[in-house]
Amino acid sequence: MRLYQKHTGDIKKRARILRKEGGFTLIDVLFAIAILTFGLLAVAKMQGSAIQGNFFASGKTDAITWAQDRMERLLALPYASVASSTTPITQGNYDISWVVNAGAVANTKSIKVTVTPRIKGVGQKDVELTCVKPQM
Repeated sequence: MRLYQKHTGDIKKRARILRKEGGFTLIDVLFAIAILTFGLLAVAKMQGSAIQGNFFASGKTDAITWAQDRMERLLALPYASVASSTTPITQGNYDISWVVNAGAVANTKSIKVTVTPRIKGVGQKDVELTCVKPQM
């Protein structure tokens, strides 16, 4: 009988050890899946925001490039030839117009170039550059 008690004691000891070293419960797995899902949804939303931001930045870069190009062309003209535009010029998806006024200082002209996107999207706004051209 003593042999039987020793044998059952070993079984109980092994069962306690196995319970302590058991795997994951169903609740543990459900929590892990919930956390993983939440993280993946956050990454997906962040990716959408990044794509939208890149689109906005690309449009803004194009508009600024057109404005700088027009401003450089106007500054390269002789002082007497610089005049306002009556109708905007269309370049790609943008309308470019400029206004030339007498400057605040004698013998200067103030040039303001405005680039307006033809397709209004999220965050698409007008770009304005202002510069002063002196008479030399």
